[in-house]
Amino acid sequence: MKRLIAAFIAAAPLAALAGPTLELGYGYAYTKDMGDGTWYQEGVPHAETLKTRAFLAGLTDTVYTNGAFDVRYHLDYVYFGTQRASCLCVGDNEYNPKTHTASVPGYIPFEGSGHVQGVALTFEPGYTWRGLRFAAEAGPWVFWDTWHVQRVDPAYPGNNDLSHRTRAQIGWVAGLRIESGNTSISYRYYNEPQQWNPYPGIANGTHMLTYVWRF
Repeated sequence: MKRLIAAFIAAAPLAALAGPTLELGYGYAYTKDMGDGTWYQEGVPHAETLKTRAFLAGLTDTVYTNGAFDVRYHLDYVYFGTQRASCLCVGDNEYNPKTHTASVPGYIPFEGSGHVQGVALTFEPGYTWRGLRFAAEAGPWVFWDTWHVQRVDPAYPGNNDLSHRTRAQIGWVAGLRIESGNTSISYRYYNEPQQWNPYPGIANGTHMLTYVWRF
């Protein structure tokens, strides 16, 4: 883990030597949750906010060119807006996630909220045709998942903070891009493997669509 994070940090000054340009992106993200039974239960009253705004800021430059074909890198900081989940849940032994049914009415309130942010390093081969550049990209990213949950359950006095402890985690990014001049439309999927630390966050992968400007 420490070596991977160090590699990301080392990439920044190396990128600067290549004469990078600034890129900024704004758009929307849709995050997949951990599934029925983790932070919500479909069979009882519940709500989720998984569609959020997304922001991107970073550096990019061309590292190889051969006619209409080129390869770029992107070193980006990414932030997904606030995600939320709430539930009037029941105990695990009173709920069947396969049939999405509870044996009793909900009686344990859960309230959770958080966000995901991270740094991605991708390489992007592209081909320019009639003024439009079509490209695909992939690479690793280091992300931090912040997720706070409060439970109100008299059966567990003093043990109702079920928050995920934020720490650096490793995932991958893959996406597609269509570019005209210095603007582009970018789609990316961010892999977010969850660690129980001691509880997981809600994010289990995020789709992000952004409009990106290069300066």
